[in-house]
Amino acid sequence: MRTMPTLYCYVDGSDNQAVESVLVDAFRAFVSDWAQYCAVFVNHQHERTPDMAPDDLNDWFIGLNLPLPPVSQSQIDQLVLFAKSLAGAAGRDFVVGISLPSGLCEDLVFLDANADETEGLRLYTQLEAALHGA
Repeated sequence: MRTMPTLYCYVDGSDNQAVESVLVDAFRAFVSDWAQYCAVFVNHQHERTPDMAPDDLNDWFIGLNLPLPPVSQSQIDQLVLFAKSLAGAAGRDFVVGISLPSGLCEDLVFLDANADETEGLRLYTQLEAALHGA
């Protein structure tokens, strides 16, 4: 069985303890609104490994996964506006990318409180190119 490509949108970074509830509540609500697209809420903090220094933070993925295709420009615009608003509220940036069936993951754009339609258009264009090249 071939798995489908997945769009991901995660908090960029792992220092999320102070704003975890804001991030989790916002992503849960957004994923609920996107139930018809089969969006999946993600809140996964990796275990510490022996090679980590005492002050290293575990990788922590808070965000969403969205099976592809299809995805519309309208959906991308909604995602960019959501990330922009949440970046302003939580003080965190977001990374949006694609995970391919081969296991390759590619970060496509980084979104912050200043994100606008330019990032949405760039994301949509890069996503279409990645899907057609997949």
